[in-house]
Amino acid sequence: MGTIVNCVNYSLDTSKMKLYAALVNEGFEVSVEDFLEAYNRAHMKYRFVRYGELREVTNAVWVAEALRAVGYSDVDSDNVRVKAALNVFFKDFINSLRLRAGVVKLFEQVSTLCKMGLLSNFTYAPVVYFSLNQLVSYE
Repeated sequence: MGTIVNCVNYSLDTSKMKLYAALVNEGFEVSVEDFLEAYNRAHMKYRFVRYGELREVTNAVWVAEALRAVGYSDVDSDNVRVKAALNVFFKDFINSLRLRAGVVKLFEQVSTLCKMGLLSNFTYAPVVYFSLNQLVSYE
């Protein structure tokens, strides 16, 4: 997504706090300090995987690992409560996206010449889906 959009006035720290609040609303009782420490540890672990192994790891894995680190041993990345909280986490990110200049014109020109598709390495598919629906009207 980064090649066709820019983030405007986005705050990762605000999104982390919204993620924490969403997890609490989903029934995960943990202090903000403990959760953020575990989340940041998991985030750094998978950041090293991303850059060291050139392999993307979805945010659901980081969040599940953080929750396991604070005592929720049965939580995995497919947990519906984790996914619900991630949807809250990404809302501000999605709302901050703005198409870069010329993208719509490029899409229009290319679509008249051939079938067009979009590849993304974003690992949480709902973000791609909701971002595109918000930014681009397509037929």
